[in-house]
Amino acid sequence: MEQNREAETQRRRALIAMQQASGRSMACFCREHELCLWRFYVWKKRLQQHRPAEFVAVSLQAGKEAPAQLSAALPSSVMELRHPRGWSVMVEAGFDATHLRRQLSVLEPVWRAHVELQRTQLELERYKKLYYGPRANRL
Repeated sequence: MEQNREAETQRRRALIAMQQASGRSMACFCREHELCLWRFYVWKKRLQQHRPAEFVAVSLQAGKEAPAQLSAALPSSVMELRHPRGWSVMVEAGFDATHLRRQLSVLEPVWRAHVELQRTQLELERYKKLYYGPRANRL
């Protein structure tokens, strides 16, 4: 039974890798291979949760220098890691990657909750304007 589960996991990993390499959308790939789209999403999510951390590419932007007051305030061994969602973390050389990973795993749900709160507030403002019209700003 364990061998069957492992074989099925390997098969799913191979299908996910094929889809990513193909450059096609998941919907198109699933249609071509007669796979259920929602199950494919579930497989991908589950397998991504259990995979080891991957290498993250770092790009250095040539010609861009830090402002003078920032350069003077920070030691040269400080690195800034920028997340695609807009937030950043500054770490010194020799930082403990495991500790940073733990901290980021705590911060990620907080960031998601913050974004969700902003969406909810915007939606509430929109409904107030629809319901109250010009008086919405005075509420």
